[in-house]
Amino acid sequence: MSLADLCQRLNAEIGGLFSCEIQGDHLRLRTPYLYPDGDNIDLFFREQEGIVMVSDFRNDGGFACKPPPSGDRPSKDH
Repeated sequence: MSLADLCQRLNAEIGGLFSCEIQGDHLRLRTPYLYPDGDNIDLFFREQEGIVMVSDFRNDGGFACKPPPSGDRPSKDH
């Protein structure tokens, strides 16, 4: 099954909250889930030599490594 066929099938079967599109040699699956910073969690799939690779392409170290905005920090009096 080609990425285009898979994308068409995903849109037909799980569309609505999820969306799928082909971007270059990747299939992009947009999910309704969000990172704590508000960005959508998108998954990218690519087949290479019979192996399917999955990535979210977040190469910034992820949300766990980012400090919260200064207004979100709890006060020290608690």
